[in-house]
Amino acid sequence: MRLFKQAYSFNRIIGSALLLMLFIGTHASASYISLNVSKTVQTSFVAESERSKDPYYQYTLGVAAYEVEDYDSAAKIFTELAKIGYISAQYYLGVMLDSGVGMEADHVQSAMWYRKAAIKGHIEAQYNLGIAYATGEGVPVNMLKSIYWMKKAALGGSVNSQYNLGLIYYLGNGVKLNLEEGIFWWKLAAKNGDSVAQYNLGMIYMQGKGVDSDICEASRWWQISAQNGYTDSLTALEQLRQSNLPHNCIDMVSAR
Repeated sequence: MRLFKQAYSFNRIIGSALLLMLFIGTHASASYISLNVSKTVQTSFVAESERSKDPYYQYTLGVAAYEVEDYDSAAKIFTELAKIGYISAQYYLGVMLDSGVGMEADHVQSAMWYRKAAIKGHIEAQYNLGIAYATGEGVPVNMLKSIYWMKKAALGGSVNSQYNLGLIYYLGNGVKLNLEEGIFWWKLAAKNGDSVAQYNLGMIYMQGKGVDSDICEASRWWQISAQNGYTDSLTALEQLRQSNLPHNCIDMVSAR
């Protein structure tokens, strides 16, 4: 499953010919709704699903089975729902095929189900399909299609897509380098709480690459990132304090 990016620091990758695998997360858990399901139902999720005519209730049973790690039952329920066009089940089935949970891993089938859900507007499926096109898992590598689906997800609110689009454009991974576009997506991810994007913006303002150099703005973004738990920003702030670089910041932040 590729639901979340790994948190790679900007200063460790900015000078390298970065492969996409460096910023694409692996094997994150699928999102699900937490349910209280009776022990009677838990013993036979599939049988309960077959007795019901309500697709949503069937879906909740599949989610419940997944939550208690009854992956065989979850796979059976999601497969039947996916076949009749239930979007969230198509996404879940893609996740399970992607990771080999509850069934043999099959990236071609996984990408197919992601695509079906993505076309219907499922944001996480759009993101995962974008990652599939970036890595060539289940589909041929195609950065234009990867960016197309990541942008769909990013505009739908996927912070991970926003971050990865920033990385693609700022480093020119598979596309023409475009600092302005990269910074745009990183700013969007940063404003939506992504601590690594916040850290990267601090580096950008410190280096003045794509923007005017601004120590105060670098400090501000690192402070926000540090408050969100990204420890590399604490290190950056401490190094900035010790550097004694001239600045006109009203309130230079502390690393503490």
